[in-house]
Amino acid sequence: MEMKFESLYRMWEDAWKRNALPEGWELAGTFTDWAAANKYKVEYGYKGEFCPENLLKVIPPEERIKKEKPKKERPEEEKPIKKTVKKEAKKVGQNRKIKKG
Repeated sequence: MEMKFESLYRMWEDAWKRNALPEGWELAGTFTDWAAANKYKVEYGYKGEFCPENLLKVIPPEERIKKEKPKKERPEEEKPIKKTVKKEAKKVGQNRKIKKG
């Protein structure tokens, strides 16, 4: 049975009254912070237990947070020398062009 509520607090309160809060959500603020961080809205409701996994399942795919893959950076030795030298020059305050030679 899908559970629907008027607010995130009421959703949390219902689980609190039923003694069904998952570990870590003992405070309403912790749950509402999680909901904001995961783009969870009260309109989504939930099925089954009141837990992060079940709440995440009902978020529409287009609303889910896409985890970005970390950008692969080339090892230092593979970076173009000119860019590396310019970067080092800026660090020490020598912001002038490097002549090819």
